[in-house]
Amino acid sequence: MALILGSALTHLLFATAVAPPPQLCPSVITALVPQLTFRRPVTDLRRVEIRSCRPGTAENLQLVAWEERSPKPSLIVETYDLTVIQVLMRCNIFVIETARGAYDTVNVIVYESGKARLALQQTVRDPAIILTTPDDQVKVTLTPIHAKTRTYAYSITNE
Repeated sequence: MALILGSALTHLLFATAVAPPPQLCPSVITALVPQLTFRRPVTDLRRVEIRSCRPGTAENLQLVAWEERSPKPSLIVETYDLTVIQVLMRCNIFVIETARGAYDTVNVIVYESGKARLALQQTVRDPAIILTTPDDQVKVTLTPIHAKTRTYAYSITNE
């Protein structure tokens, strides 16, 4: 009985344990800043950084989104990709396509009411087609590995 109860308690403790937040990778490859402000450092502005993890060993990319005047990031996206294929930044929308080997990954980060969220993360077999439309939308057309081609639309706002 004690063994069963102990096992159940151990399972409960480990099942409810929260994983530690990911650490920021040390090397910033680029910072995407939609609007510079006179006499304010970039570190105080809303931005998305592409970072390199473990340079010289098992490199991979990390996407980090920061809110305005925030001392810590609001979103960290760990990728297992090595290369940036293409990037689009338009006001509150960031589309970043990365690659490792035969497939690419398309990440869309959208700021809504000043908060960053990962709106899409999709592995694709062909490069994404990214368009900015006259009606203030960013349209991303993807061909996932095991699905039909699909287009996603995101509204551009001047936050």
